[in-house]
Amino acid sequence: MAHDVFISHSHNDKAVADAACAYLEAQKIRCWIAPRDVPPAADFAGAIVKAINAARVFVLIFSGSVLASHHVKRELTLAANRQMAILPMRTENIVPTGPFAYYLSNVQWLDIIDGPIDGHLTTLARTVARILGRPEIDPKPTVAQSGPIGRIGYDGPDDEPAAAPATTSGQQASRSLRDAAVLPARKVNPIDGAEMVLIPAGPFLMGDDDRKDNKRRTVTLDAYYIYKNVVTVRQYEGYCKATGNNMPKPPKFNSKWKNRDHPIVNVSWFDAMKYCEWAGVSLPTEQQWEKAARGTDGRQYPWGNTFDSSKLWWSKEQLRYAGRTTAVGRHTDSPYGLSDMAGNVWQWCADDYDGTGTYRVLRGGSWSGDCPELFRCAGRLWLLPVFSFGDRGFRCVARPNSN
Repeated sequence: MAHDVFISHSHNDKAVADAACAYLEAQKIRCWIAPRDVPPAADFAGAIVKAINAARVFVLIFSGSVLASHHVKRELTLAANRQMAILPMRTENIVPTGPFAYYLSNVQWLDIIDGPIDGHLTTLARTVARILGRPEIDPKPTVAQSGPIGRIGYDGPDDEPAAAPATTSGQQASRSLRDAAVLPARKVNPIDGAEMVLIPAGPFLMGDDDRKDNKRRTVTLDAYYIYKNVVTVRQYEGYCKATGNNMPKPPKFNSKWKNRDHPIVNVSWFDAMKYCEWAGVSLPTEQQWEKAARGTDGRQYPWGNTFDSSKLWWSKEQLRYAGRTTAVGRHTDSPYGLSDMAGNVWQWCADDYDGTGTYRVLRGGSWSGDCPELFRCAGRLWLLPVFSFGDRGFRCVARPNSN
C-alpha cells in the first residue's frame, strides 16, 4: 500500500513511534513503520530502503538510544541524500552528535519532552499535512493505539536489523520547510573541514547534442552544496584515523603521501562511498556534478565554449605528460568558483553508467589526459566500481540543511 511518511525509530522508542503512526493514520496520512510493514519473509534492510525511497516525509523519533543506533543513522543518511522533508521529534533533552548533528543542525525540531503528547502529535500531523498539501487536520481524531505510551528514554542498545546504505535514485522529493530560508553561499563541513559552495535551485542545460550518451536537455534541480575542491590526501588521512581504515597505496608521484594538499587517488567508488558516509555527505549525481561544472548556460567547458589549456592541470604534450596530480585549488574553473571541474583527477559520481548496475560514472578528466575532448562538461567515463587508479578521486555534495 502506498505511503507518505516513513517513521524512523530505535527499538526503545517503539511506543512513541507507534503513537505517532496511529495519530497520523487517523488523519488519513499513510505511514510506513517497522516491523509492522515489513512483508513476511522479506529482506528487512531491503524493505526499509524501498520504503524510504517511496516516502515523501521522514519522521525521526530522536532520543539517546538513537545516537547509538547504526540503523537509524543509515536511514537518516538515505533520507537526507534523497532530500526528503525531515521532521525530528525529540523525546529527550539530548544534543545531536556525529551525522545527527550534521543533518539536523538547521532543521526545526518538534520537542515532545514536556506536556501532553496529544498536543505534540497534533502539531506533527499539521506539519506533515502542510508539507503534503493536505487539508487541515481534525485535532481530535479517533486513534487506534496498540498500547499505552511508556517511558521515553534510553534503556539499552538498539537491536533492530539494519538498513543498508544506498545511493540516491535521483527522484525529486518534496522540499522541507527550511527551503524558505535564505541559504548561505558557502559553509564548511565540520567533520572533514571541506569548504562547500551553494548551487542554487533551478534549471540548467545538461548534455550536448553530439553526445550519444548525454544528449542535450533541460534538467531542474533543488539547491545543494558541493565541495569547492576534490577530497585531499589530508582529509582522507583524517577519515582513516577516525575509522581505523588504511590509506590506499600511494602512487609513485606522491610517495608516502607527502603532498597532503593534492587529491586523494587510488580510491575505488566503494572507498569514496565509505568516506561520504563518514563525513555525512554523498557522492554527487551526474546531474549535480554537471550543473556545478558548467552552470546554467550549457557551456562546453567550465570556463566557456573554447578550450583553454591554462585553465586546468592536464598533459599538454602527450598522454600522461604531466606526470602527477597538483595541489587542489590552483585552477578555479567553474562558474560557481569550484576548482578542478576539468583536469587534475577524474571524479566518481553516484550514478550507474548504463542501468545495468555494472559500471559507475566518472567526470571531469585528469592530469593524464592529453585530448581537450576529455574535459568537456558533458563528457562521461565508465569504470568498474572496484577499480582504483592514480588519476581518479572524488568530491562530495550535501543537502541544504546540513551543518
